[in-house]
Amino acid sequence: MIVLVDIEWVGDNEKHMTQLSAMRVTTFWWAMDRLDILVRPEDGCAYDPDHVAYGGYPEARFAEGMTEEEGIVSFAEWLQPDDTIWVWASANRSCLQELWHKYISDEFPMVTVQSGRLASRQGCTGASPYDMLSSLGKDPPYPEHRSANDIEVLCHLFNKLNLVARNARSTPPSPPKPKLSRRERNMIWVKKAPFNFVYVSGSEVFHTRECKHFLNGKLLLGSKYYDTAAKNHRPCMFCNPAPPVQLPELRAWTLPRTSAEAEALRKRRNEIVRVRMLGGTTQEMRMGKILGWCHCALHPGAISKCILDQHKCLNKSCSHFQKNEASTYWEALENEQRAKEKQKRKKQAAKEQRSRENDILQFTKDTWQSYINDLDYDMTIVRVARLNSWMYTVFYVSDNPFADGNRYPAFLQRVRETSPRISIRLRHIRAMDGSFVTTEQYHARPR
Repeated sequence: MIVLVDIEWVGDNEKHMTQLSAMRVTTFWWAMDRLDILVRPEDGCAYDPDHVAYGGYPEARFAEGMTEEEGIVSFAEWLQPDDTIWVWASANRSCLQELWHKYISDEFPMVTVQSGRLASRQGCTGASPYDMLSSLGKDPPYPEHRSANDIEVLCHLFNKLNLVARNARSTPPSPPKPKLSRRERNMIWVKKAPFNFVYVSGSEVFHTRECKHFLNGKLLLGSKYYDTAAKNHRPCMFCNPAPPVQLPELRAWTLPRTSAEAEALRKRRNEIVRVRMLGGTTQEMRMGKILGWCHCALHPGAISKCILDQHKCLNKSCSHFQKNEASTYWEALENEQRAKEKQKRKKQAAKEQRSRENDILQFTKDTWQSYINDLDYDMTIVRVARLNSWMYTVFYVSDNPFADGNRYPAFLQRVRETSPRISIRLRHIRAMDGSFVTTEQYHARPR
């Protein structure tokens, strides 16, 4: 839980606590519990009514207060293990930690949040939470520097800012990222870069993006086009970058509007072309069997259905892949996807319809069971089934081990009065051996 804490003290080098107030709040800043502590002045620390640390209380109240040690111990006992402490400024946190180390232990176990920064980020104007709350149109409680008033102001301020109280323990800080080597940083750069060819600044050699011999370079540059990379560089002897393959001309195809367009599309699909396939082999095949082309410099070429499934180009959303719109594969794929979406919507609609019908039958069962209870019958409805829009079957059990559907005329009359268009049939349920089930036997069945 979130605990709002405010502490007042006197002294600079050695701090002496005078007031401490704490409030445990919910996620939306509703107070659940609070603790208010006044500390009586120690020897050598006289009461000064003009000091802000004694604001708002007479001297007698402080004289009746706890010692500083008793106040810190009471606060420690009041806290819960999962509490997160919210203070306004870093000085409050430092004072609280100093007193905790003095009287409790060397390690401060709670997570503390400096809430003043959170309020400033929301665009509030003012040097104190009192000024910020006043700028939002709400009158704060006075006097200031009374710890009990300070936490009230903090609670109202955060509520006005619509901040959501979150426990800092639920979101631990992420561990620092490991420092990457130059080779690892260059591998990440190549993976994100849109270049097909890469070279090191000042080098005379250019490489394909899959080559490993440039990863130790200090500054990497690149180019999408072979001619640009080869203008002032020579190819790497290991990866041997090659110019792109000249692909057959692609034209944008749309659904044919006339018989002449349909005939032209059919001829285009049946046209035999000689192409280089992905992998380096060359073969002759129909244009309609070519699903697309790969423009990756490592393995450029045409793609068939088998190669598409093997390389999973669609699943990876490969940027080097270009569709052949003349192929019938893409039209069939779109039709298949539309059919799947239609079937999915149909199943969802049927599921929602069944859910609505079940809710209606459950409501009908509960309503009719209330009629039976009002008539003081020994009948318990097990299930209600609808045969059509006007005929219902009521499956029930009773204290009688025989068919006793004719013993409840008042119930049937009550249903006819409330729903004149409905006809019901009573069916006493039976066991596997054919005997009628009683109410006691039904409730004794294992669920």
